Amino acid sequence: LTKIDFCGNLLWVNDEDAFHHSINVDHEGNYWVPSRMFPFSIDKELIGKNLYDYNDDAITKISSNGRILYQKSVTEILINNGYKSLLFSQQDYQWDKIHLNDIQPTLNNGPYWNRGDIFISLRNLSMIIHYRPKLDKIMDIITGSFFNQHDVDIINEKEISIFNNNTFLTRSGKRVLTNNEVLIYNFESKKFYKKFAKSIAFNNVKTIEHGLNEIMKDGSMLVDERDEGRILMFNNNGDLEWEYVNRGKNGMLYYVWWPRIVDDKEIVINLRKKIKKKSCLN
Repeated sequence: LTKIDFCGNLLWVNDEDAFHHSINVDHEGNYWVPSRMFPFSIDKELIGKNLYDYNDDAITKISSNGRILYQKSVTEILINNGYKSLLFSQQDYQWDKIHLNDIQPTLNNGPYWNRGDIFISLRNLSMIIHYRPKLDKIMDIITGSFFNQHDVDIINEKEISIFNNNTFLTRSGKRVLTNNEVLIYNFESKKFYKKFAKSIAFNNVKTIEHGLNEIMKDGSMLVDERDEGRILMFNNNGDLEWEYVNRGKNGMLYYVWWPRIVDDKEIVINLRKKIKKKSCLN
């Protein structure tokens, strides 16, 4: 895990573990990043002894200067909360049973969570976990009509969004059933609904792996279609405003990875000033 400044100068490196997927900032300015722990955190008789025997995914909180402040194995979280069967009761042993791909911290207290809680996306279990690190307690497990999902975001005080890849594992390999979906889960009704379902289907958004959505305050939404190298922006009516395709001069498509929208006006103004000066390009 590395941090660079605007000009690309290296500020710090943390190589204590293998960090992967998303980076999210909490209310204290710390980073929550998925990582793979080694040595492993649990019984070697269950998961083996070598680096590639088991992906011991962990939730890791890192300070703004690169120090690990908190770390907990997701396997250990599940075992401590009585869910060992989710890991070791299948017919065949799986080395990547969890596949943690997003950690979303809660920034404020609300009727359904406390500030400092986190939502964890576990792709290979097709579930979202609401976890309270202070108590080492799973508050809720959310499952439903989503498969191999990525990216969980807090929308308001009673709703979260889930990027549903809709990816099925078949005898002939992975495939997306129809297209990707953006699901909204309401904690009050305990029901799901789809956002911009017709627009996503019409634009044939169907990345098998990765992908995310960012819903803005006005209801507009950005979608990352990783496998097709495409970023799409829908307005609050669900109409496609623009798309970016990451195609090289050679005609090849290249991945896009976890794009974000900068919606803080002051930050945007400062970025534009820096770009205009071109101070890093001279």
